[in-house]
Amino acid sequence: MDLNTLVLNSAGYGAAAGAALPLVASVVLRPHWSPEVKHWIVMALSVVSGLATVAAQGQITSDYSPGAVIAAVAAVYAASQLAYIGLWHRTGLPQRIETATSPTPGPHLLAPPDDGDSFAALLARLDKGDTENTDRSK
Repeated sequence: MDLNTLVLNSAGYGAAAGAALPLVASVVLRPHWSPEVKHWIVMALSVVSGLATVAAQGQITSDYSPGAVIAAVAAVYAASQLAYIGLWHRTGLPQRIETATSPTPGPHLLAPPDDGDSFAALLARLDKGDTENTDRSK
């Protein structure tokens, strides 16, 4: 297999794998993790997926593999981000998978604050002129 064919195949297969990566990543990710932690985990999964894409073609030990691995990892990561933003995030499916597979509930599963602490209740009190106990930072 020549370099052009290997790189094109790696990028194409990587893009296909990347489209499904947000759903796979949702099994690993937790709702309460910071966006930075989630980003690094998705990046690591992209590297693993890119390596697996080239290995599945039987070319991981060839002289062309560095270029193919870079193309595959870039394609997986780019496709995963596009698929997440353009499709999966809008459906809410990744968030539901994160919640279902998380041992601890995410912040969106916690009970909402009671009316005494809600922002709407605070605004209503301010409209009435009640400025006592409006500091929410305590």
